[in-house]
Amino acid sequence: MEDLSALSPEELEKVTSALFKVGAWMSHAEDEDGEDDDQCEIAALSAAVKGVALAYEGPGMVDDIARNVLAHQDCWQEWADYSFNALDDVRTSLKIIKLKGTEADIKAYKTALVQVAETVAEAYGEFGDHGQVDGGKLSAFLSKIKTRINGDTPQGHAMNVSAVEEEYLNQLKTLLEDF
Repeated sequence: MEDLSALSPEELEKVTSALFKVGAWMSHAEDEDGEDDDQCEIAALSAAVKGVALAYEGPGMVDDIARNVLAHQDCWQEWADYSFNALDDVRTSLKIIKLKGTEADIKAYKTALVQVAETVAEAYGEFGDHGQVDGGKLSAFLSKIKTRINGDTPQGHAMNVSAVEEEYLNQLKTLLEDF
């Protein structure tokens, strides 16, 4: 699919919000550090979506979906409030993309979903103790996301996530296997 014009407004909202909701869902997996980790995870979610937009720039629809997420920051709180059923939204979104997009679109969207979820799961450790995101750290983090989205994960890199976050990631990956 060249652009998002093949999608109805409802379909566009579903595929857009699902990319955000999977990150918000992951941020709710564990809430031990209160507001510090919440702020850090939202910063990571935003950075991950920016990374998706940059990594997939060109033909296909995933970069456009990511840019649509960023353009609708006014919806983020509502989407986060309804992120507890994110996997249902992901399933619906994948059906839409499978129907209206290409095989490359579905593969890229699945990869983007996992990368957003993994980025949020790793966020608190990536950004440091206080959840501060300065320009240098954010640039380095965006570079890492772009590299990982392109499939270049450093060898021997173990994700620093909790058991609950790992379970959430496994649930997402299991769902994606059906598409």
